[in-house]
Amino acid sequence: MISGYLICSWQDYYVKTSESLEEMYAVSINPYTDKHEKTNFHGPEMLRRRDGDIGHTIPRPEGYCSDHMAFSGQWGARLPKGWSALITHPFNRFDLPFITTSGIMDADEWWTGGNIPFFFKKNFEGIIPSGTPIAQIIPIKRSSWISSISTFSVKRQNYLADKVRSVPMGWYRDNIWVKKKYD
Repeated sequence: MISGYLICSWQDYYVKTSESLEEMYAVSINPYTDKHEKTNFHGPEMLRRRDGDIGHTIPRPEGYCSDHMAFSGQWGARLPKGWSALITHPFNRFDLPFITTSGIMDADEWWTGGNIPFFFKKNFEGIIPSGTPIAQIIPIKRSSWISSISTFSVKRQNYLADKVRSVPMGWYRDNIWVKKKYD
């Protein structure tokens, strides 16, 4: 659940959607009123709409606006030779008002900043605060392999099911799982 790296938003954004995106702009907290107000942010924009044919073949998820959006790339994941990056929605973050699309990038040869496509939920209005996880990057080793299909006998399936039921909670974590390091 906590594998790889998280990319987080670097500025607060106000967003209002219905069936499509209605409003979107950077905001900051006014120190005198403690309320969010439009800001004259002069850095790179974090969110942008992708117009035209860009991403027109990406399926639109149910319950999300049809507007194709992108988190503007201010980062690049440079990985060692033979490694790729799975870029996906942050694991188990069902609470976020958007869904990030998933893709694999060969980040050993191509590691410049890129745009990460996403879609806003319909009928969302609120602030996406700075520090919100927007994407998760998981390094994966590229290698060729051949898959095969084998069948479990009913006897073997019953044996494994009985074995699993007889072990204490956390057996997989304590005996099989290898903690990954991402330094």
